[in-house]
Amino acid sequence: MSMPSLDFFRSSPATETLRVESEPPGADARTAEGQSCRTPCELTVPSGGDIAVTFALNGYQPTTVPVHLEAPVGAPGEAAPARLQP
Repeated sequence: MSMPSLDFFRSSPATETLRVESEPPGADARTAEGQSCRTPCELTVPSGGDIAVTFALNGYQPTTVPVHLEAPVGAPGEAAPARLQP
């Protein structure tokens, strides 16, 4: 008889929703982790760290934008959302 797995006690890593837009819209946005979408769109990214999003659209030079997670700011005991910059 085998022991049951305790994996269900492990919490999944915290994530944030990153709203991605471009001018003009319709660019392919891709993270280094392999997530991608066509702008305007949203990506679910891990909390606590920096990521980079690369934008590509025919007729335009690809560009990479670093995104930094800012710690939530709020009164003690008050829930505040994290901010992704820029």
